[in-house]
Amino acid sequence: MKTLLIESVEHPSLTQIHDGLRHATGTCEVYTLTSDHLENMERFFQRFIRLEQYDRIVLQLSQQIIYEQSPFLRQLPYICFLSFNEVFTSADRHRLMQNMNVMPWARLISDDFSIIKWQMECGHDAHWLKPIYNPSTYPLPRKPSAELTCYIYEPSGRFYEMRGRQLSAMAMKTLEIADVGDELALLGNGDLFVCLPEYIEDSSRLIIRAMAYGAVVITLDPGSEQRLRYGWQNTRNCIFVSKVEEIIPMLGVLSDQKETRLEIAAEAKKHIENFYPFTVGQMLGAVLLKPIRKAADYPRKTRVFGFEI
Repeated sequence: MKTLLIESVEHPSLTQIHDGLRHATGTCEVYTLTSDHLENMERFFQRFIRLEQYDRIVLQLSQQIIYEQSPFLRQLPYICFLSFNEVFTSADRHRLMQNMNVMPWARLISDDFSIIKWQMECGHDAHWLKPIYNPSTYPLPRKPSAELTCYIYEPSGRFYEMRGRQLSAMAMKTLEIADVGDELALLGNGDLFVCLPEYIEDSSRLIIRAMAYGAVVITLDPGSEQRLRYGWQNTRNCIFVSKVEEIIPMLGVLSDQKETRLEIAAEAKKHIENFYPFTVGQMLGAVLLKPIRKAADYPRKTRVFGFEI
């Protein structure tokens, strides 16, 4: 299979993703478009692209650009929208829905599970990819320390406030992480990581990064669906508890059982290889190999004064 991949930005992980994609599907030609090309994609295609050569056309572009270029893009025989590590604002979600309604044959591929679930419920061709963890992006070596260190992420701060005395009585250093910004670099020094996000799905990238740094993650059980999706296994590569009250006793067990703690941490770091760019690129290739919807099978809509008819 021959794939045409068009993107608007270069990213350190993209080269490895492309390699994984080629390994899974065969030939993949990649074009990174300039702002001039993005303003007139029809002219770009006419000058550089022979559509009959490709089995799949993949666009890694913002929903706004796709919306602006949709009068041309809807003329393509088939099309896929690819999104990596993108935060969808309410405006982005609105544009996405407009684009999918105008091009219902399009395939949406994203690592945002909430977006994929939403589009699948709308009847669209949507597929989820694992989020990418690139070890070269976060080259922070763990610094060995004689003192056991536990980092706690809980935005509201209620857990640390309520359990502070119990934590201070334990034979470990505990530090609170208030947000997911630069403080995440501290995880490279942690042995244990308690993750209590407001929404479980929001914690996936944070948990992946903590695992990659070699910290044992302790979090509330997200349910079988999310465990299966990310490959998380209780007591094997992370620790799940059913309620917050179980966290302090579990920290006590892990602080006493160094060998168990190190085994879980080692298994977690090994598991993170499933999120490396090359592996995700192979997963992308497997998604593209699936039969795709074709534009010829759908009635065409026309945009008049911003309305689709």
